[in-house]
Amino acid sequence: MLARSLRPLLILSLSTALLAAGCNEPSEGKAPAAGEAKADGSAEATPGGETKTAETTPTPTGVTTTTAPADKGSLAAAVAEMAEVEVEYAAELDPLLDLVPAGSRAFMVVRDMGGLLAMADAAMNPLDTTLRTFASGIGGDASKDVALALEGYRSLTTSLRGPSFDASKGVVVADLEGEGVVIYGTSTPDALPTLLRALGASGDDMPDECKAVDGVAGYAVCAKDAVVLGKYAPGKGASGLRGSLATRLGVEDIDHANVLAHVAKDDDPKEQVTFAVATTPGLLHFTVGVASAPEELARALGKGSSPALGLAAPGSGFWWLKLDPSMIAEQAKSAPFPVRNVLGTLTGEVMMGTLPESGALVVLVGVTDPAPAGGLVALAGMQAAALPKELPDGTKLDIQTQSLDLGGKTTQVLHATVTPTAERAKEFSTLGLTPEAWLVAAGGYVAVVFGGGEEVAKTVANYTGSGMMPDGVRALPKPLAQGLVDGQVSMAMHVPLDGLQSPVVASSIDQIAEQIPAGDLPAGIDAHQMMRSAFGMISSMSGLSMWMGPPKDGLVFHLAVSTFGDPRTEEGKAALEAVAAVQGGADPAATYGALAERFKGSDHAFAYEARAGKNNAGVLMSVATLGVLAAVAVPAVVKYRDRSKLAGAMAAEPPVLELPE
Repeated sequence: MLARSLRPLLILSLSTALLAAGCNEPSEGKAPAAGEAKADGSAEATPGGETKTAETTPTPTGVTTTTAPADKGSLAAAVAEMAEVEVEYAAELDPLLDLVPAGSRAFMVVRDMGGLLAMADAAMNPLDTTLRTFASGIGGDASKDVALALEGYRSLTTSLRGPSFDASKGVVVADLEGEGVVIYGTSTPDALPTLLRALGASGDDMPDECKAVDGVAGYAVCAKDAVVLGKYAPGKGASGLRGSLATRLGVEDIDHANVLAHVAKDDDPKEQVTFAVATTPGLLHFTVGVASAPEELARALGKGSSPALGLAAPGSGFWWLKLDPSMIAEQAKSAPFPVRNVLGTLTGEVMMGTLPESGALVVLVGVTDPAPAGGLVALAGMQAAALPKELPDGTKLDIQTQSLDLGGKTTQVLHATVTPTAERAKEFSTLGLTPEAWLVAAGGYVAVVFGGGEEVAKTVANYTGSGMMPDGVRALPKPLAQGLVDGQVSMAMHVPLDGLQSPVVASSIDQIAEQIPAGDLPAGIDAHQMMRSAFGMISSMSGLSMWMGPPKDGLVFHLAVSTFGDPRTEEGKAALEAVAAVQGGADPAATYGALAERFKGSDHAFAYEARAGKNNAGVLMSVATLGVLAAVAVPAVVKYRDRSKLAGAMAAEPPVLELPE
């Protein structure tokens, strides 16, 4: 709801500023070049560079302080110190790659089935009660469908852990001349088809024909018929396969992977995809590699340091992008004069995130000189009178230019004051946000700030790009933190989900639930129950992160799912117990607060504190995520409910349907 309220303001402010054109008021002197010494002898931080010295920034209370930015060495040390449980997968990679048949166009190798099952259990256990309760309210066949799915999952995992399968030997699934074969550890060759049929599987493609693998003790191979089975033989090409995988993904991703796969549509490298999945306790990390990125994407994205992320609150969500400066320069050549001036100052860095303490949302665009963009801000203010004074929901909007004193220099900014309705005012109050927005060009960035007052705007305006601090690094998944510190990321998005389980967001959930019409809900379920059940379903997830490496010589895409708890570590078990306790009715603040106190020095401390309501950094991002989930979940549930009712009615008596004109 809050994101919806602010969206018109964002569109109006940005559109007006971008469509306006002009120059800034004459400055007292030329802005210092990137990295050049200022008049007082201190050095200016370079938004896109590596070398920085201490910078002066006002705190949210308006008190000017000097903050020494973290150097790359300290950030690298912070990454190195991040706790990461070293996982020794049950099976070695090369012996499994040797089992892939020669010439196979597609294959998948699983080194440790137990690791996959452990992570699946951690995700499924919190879902069990929630899904069954939710399904009973939906009615129709929902309860039956959910029960069958959950029971099928339990049967499958129990069997895979049983005596008929040797999970320690791994699994290989491969293409053999257009047909599939499955190679797995067992002393009973027909264990796989027996299990599949017990679970209700059938069809012509069932791997019914099985035999022990010749020359490799403890493995069996299964195929759909004896002809395919007779063609199988281990390819013994581990060295070549490992090399091709590493070319696409990198040696480190190969060594850390539990699951590795390669799919080739044909011999054209552009038609081939390689991926890996690492199952480190608490983190499910997917890596996907293709031979080449689309030409436009490769030209547009660059790489380098991420100084803007130093302004994001540690533990909060952000979106970050690094455009290639040469691409921007090329675009600037054909742009109109005012736009060309602005494009010529862009560093290529763009960031959206939330600020420490205030929790306000900020969008930053890196510049080497804020003057050209500042001119657009000033002229945008001249158009403010033409903008609407009231939004459709009754929220009043006042946009005008205002002067900010930044270190003795006056800077023109665009300031929007929102007078919300009583309902919206309650949302702002719940989140601790100020109903204001700012557009400012100063320091090393052009910035749009939502939810903060004048002192917050000053903090952003004075920020020149000190870069991430160790606390911010430690709050990220380690692979993403490593990539950012090494300057090997072109685009990144980090969305912590723990804030969705916090007491602050629980209050927002109730406010949203009150606005859902009862007629749009499944019979037997009220809006509060539905919303809380929806968030209960994702209680085992701590965050989502996506990022890309530089796409110049191929495209590597990463997706990391941080899980809240893992049965393979003591801390992970304690986290899962906390989730179960909260689902059973325990107080979230007390339960997660105790977890945060017990594991005070953990890399997951931000997650525990967010759920306990002790750290509300990035709560606005969480509420925005909440709004998106609600917008998707409610129609989906209603659609499923209607389909279930129709299916039940048709089973009782096939109707004659008349379609409306």
